[in-house]
Amino acid sequence: MELEVYWTQIAEDKLNDIFSYYKSKAGHRVAQRLINGINL
Repeated sequence: MELEVYWTQIAEDKLNDIFSYYKSKAGHRVAQRLINGINL
């Protein structure tokens, strides 16, 4: 059984904040891998 996840605008904004933070601290590749892990 699959579940469908609905992202609110606030959640998407926070995800973008997380990406930006890790991109500046650890680099684009690390940030992208982290976001991909969250978006399973």
